[in-house]
Amino acid sequence: MVLAGHGQAPSHAASTPPQIHYLTAPFDASADRLAPYFRGHDVMALLKAVEYSPALAEKKEFETTAAFNARMVGFAQHQLYGSLTATSRLAFLVPRGAGPESGATFSYDADAQILTATFALAEEAETRHPVVVLKHTSRQTGSYVASNAFGAHALVRRYHDADYGIAFLTDLYDDSILNYADGGRIQLRMSAEKARRLKPGLRLLLVLKLFNPWANYGTSSQEATISDPYEYTTESHNLYAVLESVWVFDERTGEVINKAEAGGESLYPEECKGAGRASDEPFADCVKRVRRRNEVCSAYVGDAHQACIDRINSGSSPAAAASSRPRP
Repeated sequence: MVLAGHGQAPSHAASTPPQIHYLTAPFDASADRLAPYFRGHDVMALLKAVEYSPALAEKKEFETTAAFNARMVGFAQHQLYGSLTATSRLAFLVPRGAGPESGATFSYDADAQILTATFALAEEAETRHPVVVLKHTSRQTGSYVASNAFGAHALVRRYHDADYGIAFLTDLYDDSILNYADGGRIQLRMSAEKARRLKPGLRLLLVLKLFNPWANYGTSSQEATISDPYEYTTESHNLYAVLESVWVFDERTGEVINKAEAGGESLYPEECKGAGRASDEPFADCVKRVRRRNEVCSAYVGDAHQACIDRINSGSSPAAAASSRPRP
């Protein structure tokens, strides 16, 4: 039996909260059982390690472009903390949700004998990538009295929120567990007796690897109105990742119920994973470029297809390449 990771033993002492132990080493995806109350990696610690890494700092005045590009490429093997590097396999626990719009939820259909696990997907404001929010913080920063042109007044409360999560590229997950308008979904066939026994302790675990550009930070705001007197400023901190699988497990025992494969790196163009990508081209940009090129050139066959690819690779725009040769 292969056992993965550290967990957290539930405390029975009311005055002492249980201590959470996060992984500081790569996750072992070959494990067939997890430690009880397994918590995986700490998304906030990893975001901090990536966002403040000197290896990803902006180009310095006296640094050559070649040295800057080499530093960017070298980040892939850069040690973050513990024995983790930017290319280590990671595992993140999806928080329990109060409903389908937040966290992970589990439901059972007794007639179909299907257990459905879902996890909510938000949207990254700048890139529109789907995001799994793993942690959320909120604090009130002040208040003021506001009025409108009709003389109505309201006490407006200001809040500063922060979301910490994982972002994925939507178009890479066609026909996979992320390709659902209402979030990620996994369905498992099991008896009502087994579902009743397991459901109280079920959790979801995202198994993934980070990719360039590694992380993104953004802000958004929501203004207050008289009918909705709350003003929000929200920070979004997201790691960019390749989703390999989603595990369903019983946190009370560590029993792994299911490993749903999500494709991982097999979904990405080969030329974006190696020397085919320029050192200064973010991984996500390479994927979009190659998929757009392949989409345009799919209208051609044989030599015309390869000529279309060569023209785009040499610098022609997809539109120009598409109009340069007759369609078969």
